[in-house]
Amino acid sequence: MSGLKTLLLAMGLLSAAPLTASGGIEFIFAGCVGRYSAQMEHAWLLGQNAEDEEEKREVFLSLLEATMDAEQAEQVLAHRIASKMSQASLLTVAEFATDTDTATRAVELSQSEIQGCRSLLLDS
Repeated sequence: MSGLKTLLLAMGLLSAAPLTASGGIEFIFAGCVGRYSAQMEHAWLLGQNAEDEEEKREVFLSLLEATMDAEQAEQVLAHRIASKMSQASLLTVAEFATDTDTATRAVELSQSEIQGCRSLLLDS
């Protein structure tokens, strides 16, 4: 397995953590804020409309603020940043990988992670 494929697989396995985080619902919401932030910025970079991503990010940000204790702020922020970086990496590989299989897998993983967040919303 090439280094890029191994990295992609590892990112995918790690990226599944937000929806199974044992830290509580606030970590799930933080993961979704991070993922939607990455989606939004990726759309901006490609000159695409990011209105849907912005709206969903704001919903998850409100949910996060409502469920998070001040004493958890540092850990929750770290999780949010890690989730954003994971999603941004998947989106970058999906967009720019020269290997079709790697790009396809990155697309599948990034969509799966966003779908996990989207499934938490009533209007999904």
